[in-house]
Amino acid sequence: MNAIETKAVTKAFNLGKPNEVRPVNEVSISVKTGECVLLKGPSGSGKTTLLTLLSCLSKPTSGEYLCLGKPVSHWSEKFLTRFRKDHIGIVFQHFNLIKGFTTSQNIGLPLFPLGYTQQEIDAKAKEAAAKVNIDHRLNFKVDTLSGGELQRVAIARALVSNPELLFADEPTAHLDSHNSEGVLEIFADLKSKGKTILMTTHDPIVEQHPMIDRVIEMRDGIVVKH
Repeated sequence: MNAIETKAVTKAFNLGKPNEVRPVNEVSISVKTGECVLLKGPSGSGKTTLLTLLSCLSKPTSGEYLCLGKPVSHWSEKFLTRFRKDHIGIVFQHFNLIKGFTTSQNIGLPLFPLGYTQQEIDAKAKEAAAKVNIDHRLNFKVDTLSGGELQRVAIARALVSNPELLFADEPTAHLDSHNSEGVLEIFADLKSKGKTILMTTHDPIVEQHPMIDRVIEMRDGIVVKH
């Protein structure tokens, strides 16, 4: 079964105007359930825009996107937001953590709109933190953490709702080689547990990792290798 399938998906800005741009142009790809796929390409190739579409943070201008078999490209923002909260975890390139909040508070944030009690949120945050070996920093404010620790917090936050799909934008971009290897081992463990993972990278360490099943390469908004 395909966890992800796009059919001629396009994202256009300034549609119909002289300055129209299409960072993603008629892209048709698929990712099987349980696969770990790498999305690569030079800066400006469209890979981050495509990742944003696939993670349901934005909708395509045209084409169709089926996520977990659901035609999400046709849904309203209300339904799309709920679907994303229930099924998708996102690790942002710049972490997007809230300064002044503790590790536990940052990890638990995605659960607040879902009706959990504070006790349940704290328990789930602790469980997610343990998966990425950051539970010893639960009560530390994120302002005091190292780059490698911040990345682990960001991954734990993406995992806290136990999503089927995990998207990561340049997950090793701000890390040294030692911390990069540690983060990649976390992703490899998640893959072994059945998660479907799609990540972008410029890092050869990521591309060479044995967990990567396939590479999708983009250039100028189109897929040149699938």
